[in-house]
Amino acid sequence: MLLDRYFGFTKVMDEYSFVDSMIEHAKIDEEEIYLLQKMVASLCDKSTDDTLDFFEKINRIHQDSNRLFERVADEIIQADFNHQKQYDLLRVYQRIDSISHSIVAIAKSLLILSRMNQKLPLSLQDRTQKIISNILLLHQGFSKALSDYQVNKPHLLHHIHQITESALNIEDLCFQSTETLYLLANQNTFKMGSFRAIENSYDHLGTLSKSIEKAGISLEWLLI
Repeated sequence: MLLDRYFGFTKVMDEYSFVDSMIEHAKIDEEEIYLLQKMVASLCDKSTDDTLDFFEKINRIHQDSNRLFERVADEIIQADFNHQKQYDLLRVYQRIDSISHSIVAIAKSLLILSRMNQKLPLSLQDRTQKIISNILLLHQGFSKALSDYQVNKPHLLHHIHQITESALNIEDLCFQSTETLYLLANQNTFKMGSFRAIENSYDHLGTLSKSIEKAGISLEWLLI
């Protein structure tokens, strides 16, 4: 299995074991984002066409991850915690799970663009690659926040603040890219299908950034 190199999954027993499983989930999501970054780069480079290969790797990791973590939510509900702790842990887990789903949604939009034999317009390439690079950094910040919940709780709020600031910057980049896309569309630069695929990609990139931000903010509730 693709995930075997990460960890041997065992039955979750306590709060920190749940957080450990979330940290491992985040590691897997980070590999998906790294592959997504390569997928974007492929759509910027006319000399390569590896988009399908990257998509299949992302999809395979996503499916394996779903199977691996499918019982975590049930185990949180059945754990011997008070109601509030169960709710807070479940909320964090669900928001982490939504990150992976957002990654696949972006990959699907990019795959559609590739299947139409289209590349990202030159005027969008640098900013799009900056968006996905910043999302990778944002997610690494979230992973660090998860780890610090285990070992350095006083530093957690600092991470959450950084996550919020980074997500706002990504939102601005997505807005600027969408504006450029609309200007190109008004110039009849490309066909409607290509326009919609790129537009959906920016929508999903914004959603991924927001999903990471929400997961990060939800860690604050665990401190209460």
